[in-house]
Amino acid sequence: MDFDSKDVTMNVSADRGGFLLNDSRAKEQVAVIEKETGVRLKINKNHKGQISVAIFGPTADQAQLARFHVGNMLRFEPSVPKEPPKQDRLLYECDPAQMESLQRMFDERWRNSDWGGELIIEGAWQVRNPYLKFHFERRKEELEKILQQRPHIIEGFHGTRRESVLPICQNSFDAKKRVAEAYGPGNYFARDPNVSTGYCRGDCYMLVCKLMLGQEHTSLEQLDGDHIWVGDNGYYIIAHPHQILPMYVIKWNWPKRSAGSDYEYWGGIDETHSLAPYINELEDARGQLRTREFGAIVPGAYNRKCSMTLPKTKHIWMGYLMPSLTDELLKADVEQFLHDCKIEKITVQHESLRRAAWVDFEEPITLEKVKELNEVRTYHGNWKICVEDVQPDSPFFKNEVCPRMKGRGKYCRAENLKFVKPGCWFQHPPIWKGTRFAEYHLEDVDLASAKGMEVVEEFMSTAPFDGGSPKVMNVKKIVNNVLHHLYEQRRQYSESKHATGATEVELYHGTNMNILDHIYTHGLRPPSDIAASDNCPVSGKKGLATSLCDNKCPHCTKPHSWNMCHMYGLGIYLADRADKSHRYISCPIKGNTYKMIKCRVTLGNSFLISGHLKDGKGMHDFAMCEDPSDKLEFIKQVRWAAEDHDSFMVKGLGHKAVRGRSVINSEYIVFTPYQCLPMYEITYTLAP
Repeated sequence: MDFDSKDVTMNVSADRGGFLLNDSRAKEQVAVIEKETGVRLKINKNHKGQISVAIFGPTADQAQLARFHVGNMLRFEPSVPKEPPKQDRLLYECDPAQMESLQRMFDERWRNSDWGGELIIEGAWQVRNPYLKFHFERRKEELEKILQQRPHIIEGFHGTRRESVLPICQNSFDAKKRVAEAYGPGNYFARDPNVSTGYCRGDCYMLVCKLMLGQEHTSLEQLDGDHIWVGDNGYYIIAHPHQILPMYVIKWNWPKRSAGSDYEYWGGIDETHSLAPYINELEDARGQLRTREFGAIVPGAYNRKCSMTLPKTKHIWMGYLMPSLTDELLKADVEQFLHDCKIEKITVQHESLRRAAWVDFEEPITLEKVKELNEVRTYHGNWKICVEDVQPDSPFFKNEVCPRMKGRGKYCRAENLKFVKPGCWFQHPPIWKGTRFAEYHLEDVDLASAKGMEVVEEFMSTAPFDGGSPKVMNVKKIVNNVLHHLYEQRRQYSESKHATGATEVELYHGTNMNILDHIYTHGLRPPSDIAASDNCPVSGKKGLATSLCDNKCPHCTKPHSWNMCHMYGLGIYLADRADKSHRYISCPIKGNTYKMIKCRVTLGNSFLISGHLKDGKGMHDFAMCEDPSDKLEFIKQVRWAAEDHDSFMVKGLGHKAVRGRSVINSEYIVFTPYQCLPMYEITYTLAP
């Protein structure tokens, strides 16, 4: 494409999934996009009713912006390859955070057993089979066209003999090997792992699979759907093999038998089991993104042109630095590079797999010095890196849209930061925000369906709540195509970033019910480090601890300080227990009707925190997922220097928790809005 021509021309097609808006609504949105982006759009429809939009823009930036918004309007999602990818090694050892998450799921779903005691997960491996994932995603597209909505996704357990585990991970489930189909044809899964243990036939391996629910059979005689839900027994029966995706292989041990038993466990495990040749150790895992992302392997300058125009500055940005070094070593690196400058403060920046630094000086350095650092001086004697002026009043910022807003994520974390991290002083116009044209609607979920019962049972499993016993009135699915698209982009990015994939979980979030409409439209957002001012027309007099504004608000100018809040950083907090999230809900309807959000969350590579903070406010100023090692008394997972993390998983310590320095129940913290997708709204009342 020739970007020097008079008009930049692009085309966006909706050949997958069709055009979801009616023609009149589409024309309204097209008119708004044309007005706000300065481009011309032309809608075309072929004989099959499929839509494409031609884009004519005066600049590449404007055309790309219009393409993004038009793509969201057309439900243009991350593409699935036309051919199945080649298989590599299948199994990756689970990290400590994944192990904790699996153990939690076992504990929550485990029902009373004659054996007593607690089931123990001794080992777990994540299944990465691109071939099966390819067919799972293709089947999802087919069901979306049939159902005219996205199918529900649930997780189920499948017990089997040890020798069947690998064939299932490699080739999915074989219909010829089905036996005893008492409730109808298909592959059987259980909500309760205790049910699946009986099908392990003396072995101790179990599969955790992602199950896609399309059209449920109306009766066992007609068999006119693709799955059966046996509510009384908690069975999921999936007829179509491509609606099943193996996610984890778990090695477990039975709880101890009663006193006087001749042996302690149901079945011993041969440690020379046949899974070993197919397992990738976590230390050997490498994500594809590391080989593609500039600056992720070696240092270097993405763009060494210096845009500084003012004669002096006390603030610079430099990157990209050595990605394999810890934050402390990087600070020493920067000091060595700037050995002839008087440094006041160095802040290391984590930008995906890359590393950079913000530097404040005690005394201003000249324009000539900045250009010398940028164009002449070498980093480690081998690399030229970018050194740029980042003082807030630089004319460069006043005329430039933030590069992160132009990027795939359409989001800049530093937009609402001013004190704990250097803020971003580029422009952030609303038209560049990813959810500018986002809309949502709510769909009823049948409480007797497989997904409805799963949501209600998990919600009620931690009752009673503070204030009384909950009663679920209804569950609604939150449908927002733009947020879903942005979430899928983030999930695929995490998968390419980490060879072990993007860990997904469903978690609860409780908040002020007056802002639910905003959350369903724009998603959950990390809080600001700026205190809300009562004089501010946007953030004032709402009882907010942090401002809703960006760092340019003339009213909100004071820093937000620690007040027994944001214990693990200025992120989005979620919980795996409904009773915990209930405590954070405010402004209920008529004082007794509450709404809680259940989100699908891409944790990526999660850092497990198991222990106490040295100081309750030690991590309060974390605006990103940074190395917390020096803030903790005890670290169960010490791998930060070797990996890049996307979230914190804080393990609840129960009665061992120390007020203000650890938590009783587990919580999860993410720092990027599109890691969270609001999926379900649960409405409930409390009875004393």
